[in-house]
Order: sequence, then structure tokens, then C-alpha cells
Amino acid sequence: MEKGRAIAERQCTMCHSLAPNGPSFIGPDLFGVFGTHVGDIPGYEFSEALKAHKDETWTNATLSAWLAGPSDYAPGTKMSFPGIASETDRADLIAYLRSLHAETP
Repeated sequence: MEKGRAIAERQCTMCHSLAPNGPSFIGPDLFGVFGTHVGDIPGYEFSEALKAHKDETWTNATLSAWLAGPSDYAPGTKMSFPGIASETDRADLIAYLRSLHAETP
């Protein structure tokens, strides 16, 4: 998780909060995102590309697909992040995101 925290701080925090009840910046707060429905964080207006995935849940698999290439996962997304090619880095980041929960799922 420490590797994941470092990745998050380096690549996510310029656009996302990682704090409990944190604000939305360019992107939504990511605290507690694991296990929620895609494109369903109150107070944030998601692109139609992500809303098209609303029946999906952020799991290890969906987060890995998103983090590998947001525009591949959801063509037309507003997120310009190019993705994380390394499967290991994605797994570390997902482990960290899973820990950002009042009760780790």
C-alpha cells in the first residue's frame, strides 16, 4: 500500500482529493470509491462516457481497466490522464484506494 500511496500522491492528487468527505477538484474525491458504482459520487458531474458504466462497480478489475487507459475504458471521458501501463503499479494503487474506506472492503 505504501507504493500505492506514493503513486497516488504523484499521479492522482493534482486532480483528486483522497480525504474523507474531501472536496471535488478537477475530479471527484476518491476516498471510499472502491466498491461504489462507476460515475456515482454525489456532488460530482461525470461525463456521459462514465455514466454509461453506471451499472458497474469499482472493483479490482474495473479500476485496473480504468487506470490502464481511461479513454479506452470510457471513450469520450473528460479525464485526460493517459493511464498506468505497469500492472504492478496499478495493483499497488488499487490496494491503496481499497484502504481509503471507513471499513476496508
